[in-house]
Amino acid sequence: MVKPATVTPRKTPKAPAHKRRRTAIGEDRERQIIQEAVNFFADVGFGGQTRELSKRLGITQPALYRYFPTKDALIERVYQEVFLRRWNPHWETLLANNEMPIAERLQAFYLDYAQSIMERNWIRITMLAALSGNDMTRRYVDLVGERIIVKVCQAVRTEAGLPKVANRRLPSDQLQLVWNMHGSIIYLAIRKYIYGFQPIEPLVATMQTMVEAFLQSALKLMTREVV
Repeated sequence: MVKPATVTPRKTPKAPAHKRRRTAIGEDRERQIIQEAVNFFADVGFGGQTRELSKRLGITQPALYRYFPTKDALIERVYQEVFLRRWNPHWETLLANNEMPIAERLQAFYLDYAQSIMERNWIRITMLAALSGNDMTRRYVDLVGERIIVKVCQAVRTEAGLPKVANRRLPSDQLQLVWNMHGSIIYLAIRKYIYGFQPIEPLVATMQTMVEAFLQSALKLMTREVV
């Protein structure tokens, strides 16, 4: 019996050390540009000029455009950095876990979510993008609606003993109540980073109070539904 020949995996040749260094330097510079762009647009809004951003970075405008060929391309990376990089996929799994008590589930989610957005640049980018007509805030709100709001609504319906329905058929008053809860989280960031007021109480206590009040109202509303 002829044994099959042993195939030795081919090793991917490493790039020369000087090329690896150039790549690392380029990645570091790109990261520096993105971080400063977030700070810049959070400070001045999306009407800010890239030449001013270049001055902040200590580079020429043509050098900036080697990394991001247009301002729109740079703004898109700012969207990914501010909104998508901090999105936690575990949130969706947590909200759908019906084996966990609803109050515990919502407190865990909203506390983690609030901690992720309670940051100056996040709320300023959110507000300034919406005011400037940039669609990044709307895109993010759509994402929240599709992946968070409907899951919270379905979870509370299950707790109320109501049948599961398609997301698109969820009652508007129930969805609005969830949006109101979510909006109150956003207001905490607005109060601190737009109005300049410090929190009245620790975030953990605030989330517990808010979730308890929300659940009380939501369950009362949903028991009115005619099945």
